[in-house]
Amino acid sequence: MLCLEGEWEKSDPLDRLSIEPSLHLLELQRYMRLVHRSVNTVEELDYHIAGMTHWRRRRYEVLYLTFHGSATGIDLGSSTVSLTDLAEKLRHQQPGFVIYFASCGVLDAEPSDLKAFCRESGAKAIAGYTRDVDWIESAAFELLMPSSLLETTNIKPLHDRMVREHSRLTTKLGFRMAHSTWASELGS
Repeated sequence: MLCLEGEWEKSDPLDRLSIEPSLHLLELQRYMRLVHRSVNTVEELDYHIAGMTHWRRRRYEVLYLTFHGSATGIDLGSSTVSLTDLAEKLRHQQPGFVIYFASCGVLDAEPSDLKAFCRESGAKAIAGYTRDVDWIESAAFELLMPSSLLETTNIKPLHDRMVREHSRLTTKLGFRMAHSTWASELGS
């Protein structure tokens, strides 16, 4: 898993809030191998996306994007990267990866836009939130999702299972998934 994470509290240089320790728990349980990078500019995002598929290593199965976000995209400092812009950045990568948007509201979009994003980016599937989320609650949910994403090839049944088994959290977070021909309902 490649985790690209932005700064959470730009006004506090001593802030150490990060999802990295939580994801290391999954790595210690041998669910995945984690590569974590701090990304604070569009140029840094471009650099790390360009290195996703490298001839010396196996491609990443999951791209985990954890930034401030909204329905307009992910926030990188003073810039916002829309889903359309991100799809363009990803389209040169080896297809078949899953993207987890651990960002508020990024998947609050039309189903047709989410399906088009998957087709244009090469993503096998995307998952994330349609609402503003609590950091701790989303981090707890995200301990469940990456291992499930790595263990499945069928996205819709995974979505349905997560909603069934964790209905309170999925509703509160506005959890949503999509692939090239299907998108779950808004916030279901």
